[in-house]
Amino acid sequence: MRTHIQFDYVADNYFTELKEIEIRNERMNQVNVMDPYVGKYFSVEYMRRQVLKQTEQEIKEIDEQIESEMESGVIADPAAEMDPAMDAGNEGAPAEVATADPQSAVDPSDARRGEF
Repeated sequence: MRTHIQFDYVADNYFTELKEIEIRNERMNQVNVMDPYVGKYFSVEYMRRQVLKQTEQEIKEIDEQIESEMESGVIADPAAEMDPAMDAGNEGAPAEVATADPQSAVDPSDARRGEF
């Protein structure tokens, strides 16, 4: 008697996983390209729904996860990560002071303010 073994694959898991990763990478690349235009031509909601293809349920879940992770300290609050040197109201940051060179055409007070 001869043994007959047959494997029927319903789906190729490795191929499916690679396809999902490639799609996610392309969506993230598109977000990176479009990010400078958010607030000018595109809204955050548009990016999430149309580019990332997130459903209403996914948006709610992700927002809750982000809030929870910020509260627990797992991730930092993006608003709190602002570079102090970039803060417009930061007058306490040391400014570069030009040396007083008699032949220099730049007034030292202008150099301190960045106007030269």
